[in-house]
Amino acid sequence: MAELAIPLSLLVAEKAMSLCYQRDASKDPSKSNNIHDDVERAWKCLRRMQAYLGDSEEIDEGSLMLQNRVAEVQSLAYEIEDALDKFISQIPHHFHSNIFSQKLHYVAHYREEKKARVEFSTKIKDIEKKISSFSSWDSFLEPPRSSSTRQRDSLILQVLEEDEIVGLEEPKERLSKQLMEEDSRLKTILVVGPGGSGKTTVVKNVFDSKMVQRFFGCHAWIDVSRPPKAEDQKAELMHLKEKRFLVVLDNVWRAQDLELITNALPRGLPGSKVIITTRNSDVASSRVESSEYIHDLSSGLLWKDAWCLFCNKAFKHTAGYCPPELEEWAKKILKKCEGLPLAISAVATLLANKQQTPVEWKKLHESLGSEIRPDSSLSIISRVLQPSYMHLPSHLKICFLYFGMFPEDYSISRDRLIRLWLAEGFVVPGRGQTMEEAAESYLNELIGRNLVHATTREINGRVRSCRVLNLVREFIISKAGNFITVLDPNCPSTTHSSEKIRRLSIQNVNINLLRGRDFSHVRTLLVFGEECSPSELENVLKTSKFLRVLDFQGVPLKNFPDSVIGLPLLRYLCLSQTDIKSVPKSIGNLAFLQTLDLKHTQVTNLPKQIYALQDMRHLLVYSCDVTSGATQGVQISAGNIGALSSLQKLFLIKVKKQRKVVLKALGELIALRKLGLVDLEREHGRELCCSIQKMPKLSTLDVRSTSEDEYLDLDQLNFPPGPPCYLQRLCLTGRLENLPQWIPQLHSLARIALKWSKLNADVNSLEALQDLPNLVELELVDYYTGDSMKFKAKKFKKLKALRIEQLDQLDMVVVEDGAMPELKTLTLSRCQNLKLLPYGIDRLIFLEELLLYDMPQEFIARLQKDSEDRYLIEHVRVIQSFYSGSTGCQNLS
Repeated sequence: MAELAIPLSLLVAEKAMSLCYQRDASKDPSKSNNIHDDVERAWKCLRRMQAYLGDSEEIDEGSLMLQNRVAEVQSLAYEIEDALDKFISQIPHHFHSNIFSQKLHYVAHYREEKKARVEFSTKIKDIEKKISSFSSWDSFLEPPRSSSTRQRDSLILQVLEEDEIVGLEEPKERLSKQLMEEDSRLKTILVVGPGGSGKTTVVKNVFDSKMVQRFFGCHAWIDVSRPPKAEDQKAELMHLKEKRFLVVLDNVWRAQDLELITNALPRGLPGSKVIITTRNSDVASSRVESSEYIHDLSSGLLWKDAWCLFCNKAFKHTAGYCPPELEEWAKKILKKCEGLPLAISAVATLLANKQQTPVEWKKLHESLGSEIRPDSSLSIISRVLQPSYMHLPSHLKICFLYFGMFPEDYSISRDRLIRLWLAEGFVVPGRGQTMEEAAESYLNELIGRNLVHATTREINGRVRSCRVLNLVREFIISKAGNFITVLDPNCPSTTHSSEKIRRLSIQNVNINLLRGRDFSHVRTLLVFGEECSPSELENVLKTSKFLRVLDFQGVPLKNFPDSVIGLPLLRYLCLSQTDIKSVPKSIGNLAFLQTLDLKHTQVTNLPKQIYALQDMRHLLVYSCDVTSGATQGVQISAGNIGALSSLQKLFLIKVKKQRKVVLKALGELIALRKLGLVDLEREHGRELCCSIQKMPKLSTLDVRSTSEDEYLDLDQLNFPPGPPCYLQRLCLTGRLENLPQWIPQLHSLARIALKWSKLNADVNSLEALQDLPNLVELELVDYYTGDSMKFKAKKFKKLKALRIEQLDQLDMVVVEDGAMPELKTLTLSRCQNLKLLPYGIDRLIFLEELLLYDMPQEFIARLQKDSEDRYLIEHVRVIQSFYSGSTGCQNLS
C-alpha cells in the first residue's frame, strides 16, 4: 500500500508547510528559513518515493524482494508523516483576535516551539541518512515494469456454466426480444453489473441461440479487455459491412476503448445491434437511447433463485436436496454471497467436496474471508474482483479500501462517509468544487463501477446510504495490508504485534484483544457496538496522541471523554447517539477540528470557545426529547460565530440570548450550505432574512418557530437580492399569514416541508408551489384550514412523493387529469374528516405506494378488496395502514 500511503503523507507535509508560512508571515524570514527547509526536504523525499513507485499496481504480485523494498518505502513514508505530525502537534494553535495577543502567545511558547523545531530537524536528517544508507537509491526504488500486459494476461474470463443461469431467465428473455426488434438504425444494448454477476453468461447464452444466429447475417464477439491488433480488428469489422450484424463488446473498462471500436463499426443493415457488457455503468450508458435497453444485474439473484443455484451445486449427488442439519449453515453461507451468481457457484462447489457436517460448514462460514485470497480455495472470487480494483485510480483505491473499516452488512450514510473521507485527507477538489462535492463524485464513481452498492436513495435518486457486499469487504481486508486494521468477531487480530497500526476499526469486540499493543501511531479510531467500556477507550486515547479521526457513534458514553482534548490533530469527532450531556470549554484547543457530530445526544448548549475552531466545516448538534421524540436544537452562545468562515453545515441550533446579534452574525458564514434554526419568533425574521441573503451557496434551510402558534416572518426575502437561488431543500415550521411570495423563484427546489402553517381557508394553498420545475417531494403538515385541496391539471410535473398530514378540516382531495404525472408515493396521515379517496387517484398511473397513518375507519373501509372504491387503486402495488400504539401494519395491497 506504499503507493497509497505516500500521497497521504504528502498531504501532511503540505499542511505543515502551509502552517509554517502562516505562523511566520509576520516574523523575520531569516529566523524561520531552517524549519521551512526541513519541511520542504521531507516533502521532497516523499515526492521522490512517489515518482519511483509510480502507480505500481504490480506491487502485490511482484517478487518478494520488490515487496520487501516497497514495505521499507512505506515505513519511511510513515516515519516522515509521524515526524511531521509530532512537529505540528507540539506547536500551539490558537485563534487570536488581534496582533498583540498573538505576539504574547508566541513569546510564552517560544522555548516549547524551538524544541519542537530542533527535534523535527534532527529526525528528518536521520531519515535522510536511512535513505542514503541503501546501496543504491535508484536501484532500490527501480520502478516495476508496466503492468498492462500482466493485467491482460491475468484477466481470466469467467463465464458461468449453462446450469448456473438460474434466476437470469428474465434478462435473458428480454435481451432476446430486443435483439429481434426491427430498427432502421443501429441500436446499442447495455448489460451492466459487478464481476461475477452473470453479464457474459446471459449475453453468451443469447448470442449462441439458433434464433439469434438466424436473425443476424454476421456476428462478432470482441473481448475489449484483450483487444486484437488494430489491423486484425479492422479486417474483422469490415466483414460486417452491408449486413445485419450483431456485435458483442465484452468486458469494456474504458470509454476511450469503446470509442475506438464503435467508430470503426460500419453502418450495417436495419436491425443491426451492439451489446456492451461492463462493470462500469458510466462507460456506456450515454450510448443507450432509453433505460429499457439497460440490463442492470447489480442487484443479484432473488433468494429463491440463489438457494436453487446453491443447492444444485452443493448437493449435486442428492439432486439438490439440502439435509435439515445443514440448512442453518447453508443459509448463513449463502447470505454472505448476497446473490452474486459466480460467488454462489464457487462456494457451493467447494462445499460439495467437503464433509457435509455442520462443524465443517461452520468452519467455512467463519473463514470465508481467508478462503477468497490468492492461492486459496475460493481465489476465483478474488481474481474476478481484482481487475475492478486494478482499474481504479489511486484516489478511488484509497476510498474503496476505507469501506473495510465498517462492519459486515453495515450501511453508512453518504454524509458521514464524506465527512470521514475529508478528515482522512482523501479528497482533492477539482476547480470550482467544494471538498464535499468532490467526495460525493468519488462515491458516485465507485457506485457506477459496481464496487459499492447504494442501499437507499432519496426520492430524486441521490445516494442516501451505501455499503460493499460481504465478499467485497473480505477482498478489501485482504488487499489493504496495514492501511487498515480490523478487529471483528471473525477476525479478532489481523496484525503482528510489531506492525504499526494506522487506522483501527473495532467492530463488536472488546479492545482488550489488543492489550499491550502500541497505539501511538494510530491516526483513525472507529468503534462499533457496545463491547468497549469508556475506561478502556480512555486508556487507548491517552496513548493515541496523533489521532485525526475519532468516531464513537453509539458507544455507551455518559460523559465527554477527557482524553479527547489532548488530541491536538483531531479533525473529526463523532459522539452521536451517546449519552453525553455537555461539551467542555477546552474544546477550543482542537484547532484542526473539521467535524463535530453531536446528533442524538443530551447536549443542550455549546460553549463560546467553539468559535475558535476556524477549520470547522460541519457542526451537527441536536437532541431528541425522550418522551415526545421531537427534535430539539442546541443552544449556542453569543460570540464571534463569523470566525467559522469554512462552515458548510450548521444544524440544528437555537439562540436564547442576544438573538438579533447572533442572527445578524450568521450573515458572515457565506460558505454555508445547510442551516437549521429553532425557537425563532416573529420579530427575528428581518435579521434572519438579511443573513440568509448573504449565503449564496445555501442549499438547505430549516427554520422552526418557538411553538405552533408563533408566526414566521420571512417576507424580507422578497426584496433584492432575494432568496438563495440554489436552495434545494426548504422546511418552514411555524404559522404563516401567507405562503412566502419568493417561493416560486426557487427553481432548484427539490423538497419542501411546510408545517404548522395553518393557512386560511380562503388562500389558494397550492398555487405558489404547483409550478416549481424541480419539486420532487412535498410535505404538508397542519398546513391549511380549508376543507378541500385541488391539484390542478398539468401541475406538479416532477412530484414523486406527497405527504398530507393533520389537515383537520380537509374532507376532499381532487386530482385533475395530468396533475402529478410522476407521483410514486402518497402518504395520508391524521386527516380525521377525510372519508373518501382522493378524487382522480386512478389517474396517478405511476403510483406505487399508498401509506396511511391513523386515518378514519370509513376511509380504510373503502380500500378493502370488496369495497366499491377498490377498483380505483388496483394499480397501486403497496397499500398499508398504520395506527398509533399498535405494532405492525394492516396490509391492504
